[in-house]
Amino acid sequence: MAKQVINLGAAPTGAGGDDRRSAWLKAIANFDELYNFIATAFNRANILGAVGQAAGVPTGAIIQRGSNANGEYVRYADGTQVCWVVSKTSASAAAGGYADVSFTLPIAFASSVYAASCQATPVNHWDYYGCLGVWVQTATGVTFRVRNGAAGDQSFSCSMLAIGRWY
Repeated sequence: MAKQVINLGAAPTGAGGDDRRSAWLKAIANFDELYNFIATAFNRANILGAVGQAAGVPTGAIIQRGSNANGEYVRYADGTQVCWVVSKTSASAAAGGYADVSFTLPIAFASSVYAASCQATPVNHWDYYGCLGVWVQTATGVTFRVRNGAAGDQSFSCSMLAIGRWY
């Protein structure tokens, strides 16, 4: 319904304007429309939950957060999705060698992730090379190539962050 405007009539007497009853009926109708909107609009009770979309129009909640054995994720109603894994232990890499570290994403993207980063943390020592970048990226996983710049075999732990769209 459109906003109902109360006719105040001509100043200063209000001649030709709405009578008191008509004015209050319009005011009450306006308030009813606002209260109905508030009851069905986004509020603290429905900001978090399952997000969805229909033909690119958001449905459901604004933010969805979840986790599983593969990591954690946040989905936003605008289609943005962020996935991360705090720590994943990988096999050792020989001195000066490389190791590929693969992550299965906790929830799939609509297509390949837009951006992904990895941080390698040494178990003993690790030089500044660390993660060289994304080796393979798909909608369901990311693989990084990690270089061991130390003089001997090293074990390392990797963390991963991936950003993209879920629709």
